[in-house]
Amino acid sequence: MARHVVCHNCAAVNRLAAGRTAAAAKCGTCGQALFNGQPVDADAEILRRQISRSDIPVLIDVWAPWCGPCRMMAPAYAEAAKILEPEVRLAKLNSQEN
Repeated sequence: MARHVVCHNCAAVNRLAAGRTAAAAKCGTCGQALFNGQPVDADAEILRRQISRSDIPVLIDVWAPWCGPCRMMAPAYAEAAKILEPEVRLAKLNSQEN
């Protein structure tokens, strides 16, 4: 069964054919890799599109630049993206900006 994945770069919705390796897939609109092993820096609109249009789960880290625990967790969250992609999309939402 085909899956829909939202590009982290241009927010275009891409259809991945069943059996195709998602880790190597590129966006049909901008040509960027759909998965790069890093959390997506998202604003409210990109996050809405990731959640509403993608067929894969989205794990969201709501953080703030002044938050010490948030900064301490960032490397572990980035490591989780390397492990969980392409089955889960990891996103970061800056609560101070959004």
